Amino acid sequence: MSFRTCLFYGLATLGAAASFEVNGPGAAAQASSWNTNASGDFLNPTNWTGGVPGVLGEAMFARGAAADYTVWLPNVPTAPTQAGSVLIEANEVTYASAGSVAEFRAGETTVVGRDQASAVFTMELYRFYSSHVIVGDRAGSQGAVNIGNAEATLSVMLSLGDFTVGRYGTGEVNVSPGGWAWAAGDADTVLGRYAGSSGTARIAGVDANLLVGVLFVGYDGDGMLQVTDGGLVQLTRATLGVTSSGVGEALVTGAGSEWRFSGTLTVGHDGEGTLTVADGGEVNSNNAFIGYDAGSGVVAVDGAGSLWDVRYTLHVGYAGVAHLAVTNEGRVEASSIKIGALGKISGNASLDGPVKNDGVVAPNDGRTLTIYGSYQQSEVGQLLIELGVAEDYSRLHVAGVATLGGSLQLQLADGFEPSAGQSFDVLDFAGVTGAFTSMDLPPLPTGLQWDASNLYTTGVLAVNPVFAADFDDDGDVDADDLSQWQGDFGVNALSDSDGADFLAWQRQLSGATEGPNSATAATVVPEPSSSLLLTTSILTTFFRASRRGR
Repeated sequence: MSFRTCLFYGLATLGAAASFEVNGPGAAAQASSWNTNASGDFLNPTNWTGGVPGVLGEAMFARGAAADYTVWLPNVPTAPTQAGSVLIEANEVTYASAGSVAEFRAGETTVVGRDQASAVFTMELYRFYSSHVIVGDRAGSQGAVNIGNAEATLSVMLSLGDFTVGRYGTGEVNVSPGGWAWAAGDADTVLGRYAGSSGTARIAGVDANLLVGVLFVGYDGDGMLQVTDGGLVQLTRATLGVTSSGVGEALVTGAGSEWRFSGTLTVGHDGEGTLTVADGGEVNSNNAFIGYDAGSGVVAVDGAGSLWDVRYTLHVGYAGVAHLAVTNEGRVEASSIKIGALGKISGNASLDGPVKNDGVVAPNDGRTLTIYGSYQQSEVGQLLIELGVAEDYSRLHVAGVATLGGSLQLQLADGFEPSAGQSFDVLDFAGVTGAFTSMDLPPLPTGLQWDASNLYTTGVLAVNPVFAADFDDDGDVDADDLSQWQGDFGVNALSDSDGADFLAWQRQLSGATEGPNSATAATVVPEPSSSLLLTTSILTTFFRASRRGR
């Protein structure tokens, strides 16, 4: 018969009030109940009502919440202790051995905590196999699995059953240094299976390990995965927030803490998913989706040394709502980063890889978001920049070529009011093509205007005084404005270009070269040509003659 194996090495504690179900041969087996609150040998018949459980028997530990005892196993690796299934209910039970090679095999199901109670199952220095593991089975039940010390391992293997933490109740698995929780092969590991359930896995400390095939965090219920202080999780693929009622969270924090994939990570499939990588934690995956379908996903990569490395494509808002925040020297690396219509990337740290923006990019906190690669913003994409005092404004730095389209949205920090002469280097790039289709710039105080004439050359936006003689609306007064005036003067009855405009140009030409942009104005105003001087002379004579004739 093919069956899946659950393996514990070392210290493991299962504390729960979960339901117990027996499938296959174990369903017809006779139950044997531990009959004492004192510690004793598993193979001693006097410790059991119904005799020592056999290969098809059911081992029940249900002495009540006050019971706390140790069950000793023989240290014989060639002859493991066996039972068809195991139920631990409202007890604190310890499996232990005088040696380090003892094994226990449950051919069918192991359930820790069945009804509205709490149970603890502790295993020390041995291996434990089971086809199915359920921690926190029925509504109101509570279960915990604690695995630690050297050589502590839990493994669900082969293809018959899954490892469920929080089926209808509340379950948790805690792996400490030296412990292993192992659900391999085709097994699914689920944290928070059904609506109303809650499942948590904590992998804490160097040499604390969780090895699984497929992981669901928050299937229909609430799920939480925590990898801290150098813990390691290895798996094929994982989904946080699976169905519309599922809420899945994951935290990878601390130097040496790692979540390693050979497949895909999805944060928010149809439910809500949240991933935090902080304080030197690291996540590695082949592909990744934030906000896959109807769900929503939020990922934060924060702090020096924190890294999310996606070998292929990172989708931020594939079809759902997504937000990726990269802050305080955090880093995201990917071969390709695609921001969907409902996706957003914000932060003040770095993205390593080409970025295609169909959503929103928003550098924040008055600092720089750096893209080590190219940046392409489509016609529906937005770049959101916030300005503040002095150097306290956000900017986008693109190490490669920036291909621009869509809109530039400019916002002012609370209480900030730009003044004449200020400039803001909001966009840096190695090269640029295209232009923003629209620019949404906030209103300025009376007498000031935005100057975007250098945006596509130096990436600078400036604040200039308003000049009445700036006929071509480029933020300065120069020969180009006179050419504009000449082209409009007397062309048709609709033209409002007249002598008063020319006099304003004369006066403001010298004023502009003395204003806050005097260096720029001086470089763009050429030496007047003879025809320009002749035109000026004729017009001046004309205006004087007109006044004498009145």
